[in-house]
Amino acid sequence: MSPSEGTPAPGKSSALGGLVKHSLIYSLVPLLQRALNIVLVPLFTKKLNPAQWGASELLDLVVVAATQAAGMNLLAGMTRFYFDYQREEDRRRVISSAVVALGVFSWIVAGIGIVFRVEISDWLFESGDVLLAGDNLPRCIAVVLATIPLAMSSEAGFRYLQTEKRSQLYTTLRTTKSLVELFLKIAMVAYFDWGVVGMVASVFVGELITSVLLTGGILARIGPRVSWEKLRPMLVYAAPLIPVGLMQMGLHQVDRVMLRALGPAEIAMTWVGVFGLGYKVGFMVQQMGMGSFMQAWQPSLFAVVDRDERARLQSRVDAYAMLFVGATSLVPILYAREVTQWLSGQVAYLDAYRVLPWVAAAYVFYGLYALAQVTLLAEKRTWPLFWLNAGALALNVGLDWIWIPRWGYVGPAAAKLVTFAVLAFVCVGVANKRGGVATEWGRILKVLAVVVVALGASVLYETRFAAEFSVGVTQLLKGAALSAMLAFLWFAVLTREERSGFGARLERLPVVGGLLGRSKRP
Repeated sequence: MSPSEGTPAPGKSSALGGLVKHSLIYSLVPLLQRALNIVLVPLFTKKLNPAQWGASELLDLVVVAATQAAGMNLLAGMTRFYFDYQREEDRRRVISSAVVALGVFSWIVAGIGIVFRVEISDWLFESGDVLLAGDNLPRCIAVVLATIPLAMSSEAGFRYLQTEKRSQLYTTLRTTKSLVELFLKIAMVAYFDWGVVGMVASVFVGELITSVLLTGGILARIGPRVSWEKLRPMLVYAAPLIPVGLMQMGLHQVDRVMLRALGPAEIAMTWVGVFGLGYKVGFMVQQMGMGSFMQAWQPSLFAVVDRDERARLQSRVDAYAMLFVGATSLVPILYAREVTQWLSGQVAYLDAYRVLPWVAAAYVFYGLYALAQVTLLAEKRTWPLFWLNAGALALNVGLDWIWIPRWGYVGPAAAKLVTFAVLAFVCVGVANKRGGVATEWGRILKVLAVVVVALGASVLYETRFAAEFSVGVTQLLKGAALSAMLAFLWFAVLTREERSGFGARLERLPVVGGLLGRSKRP
């Protein structure tokens, strides 16, 4: 409720608590996915050489590009317009119209791509690389493209569960899907030794099962009816988001293409593989932190009708979200070498530690951009995102062009940090002007400052001083730095009342309360 409706302060606290609850539940899926992926990285890096790993990274680029071209951002329109209607029948028409339209668009895009799979393979990969000689890359592309419509259908089903705030069911189904895909990936790559095709075929089977059971079940219940009255405003809303999605795909993936183009021909795919491993771990911060939070935050914010109340809620929540993402980024930044060595004992991959801290820090800034982006989506102002992302992509490509020849695969990692920082600050300025949000810059800048200091300390230590200290001293220094930075964030960013409130909520958790020997509070 808005203040004009007499919503008491405790109600606001309850709403924020509900947001935290759903965010924590949603976070279980990426936490489990990442934990399992981390555990299995040594297995996959043993079975796949760096060039094969690089090929799988470039296949991810095909997935994201085709997904965005097929209109994945229509789901953003579905989520946004769902809350414009109160009648259940109207809401069902919104869902079914979006799902059917996505199915048509995605099969058209996938069909075209499959026809030109050989040409796509020749453009994307170094076909003469002997390390890829045993992989049928055109077949891999065909499997990936056939997965796209199924993945779009599955994602539509999961978005529907989010709008209904069915976070527990969402988490159960996502977890089951991830476990099935990982089991298949282990069997296909490690046991059957299918190489790159095993990496993509496992995802195809998982998406097929999910699409049939989840989205098929939803459509059977609500009816696969298309309403042009409901679909048209969603298409108008999503129209600029389609090129925005492609440009955001470029922001996340273009570095691999630039490495492939600008790296030495004989080792370009190996560079892509090493960079891809460091990038994948750094991206974990986004997926496990901000990515999970956004799944609960967007529908919760869109459901707030009063514009002023929405702006006040954003100001408060944005600061908390940035604090969480900034704090969780410190471990991969400060312990980049240790994390990389633990993930893969393969000598060919160890230099990925040079990429990891830059990418982890970059995605903290991307988190700030993601929060500002939600403001524009809530205000139904999607065209500014087109120009913001176009400028950011141009900046990223330009920096890659300059820095890859100089710094190798560390160049695009540094370019990512600069690009996301510029994108974040400009987008916040635009979003605040359009949405009336008063960003709590004092708190957010403290978080960003700690992240930048951690990055600088990590890079300086690894390049100048690491060889001079023993392992024990190194761990002592890094532990002291991590503790000091977390303490600063705790005391400098949160007020005394917020720290007390956080502690009280923590004690209510059964596990923590049991460890403290205290009874669970009502």
